[in-house]
Amino acid sequence: MPFYSNVFVEPFGYNAPQQVNITQGDHIWKAMIVSWVTMAEPVSNSVFYWREKFNLKSEVEASIVTYQYYNYDSGHIHHCTIQNLE
Repeated sequence: MPFYSNVFVEPFGYNAPQQVNITQGDHIWKAMIVSWVTMAEPVSNSVFYWREKFNLKSEVEASIVTYQYYNYDSGHIHHCTIQNLE
């Protein structure tokens, strides 16, 4: 895929989440890991979720890390695990 492809375009909006990933969080299908990157600053680090057809929402807070490698500074990498899913 060429670097100039439209899939590499930054999303619209200031500090919009990028590289959003949802991954299986355990071996029994009861957890999910949600990760995303914000480039400018570590804004909201919450993920809200709820059961289908229910109004009760739950919230999980993400941890935020950054790293440096030579002259590269990463964005703000957010990770959280949603547990006890049905």
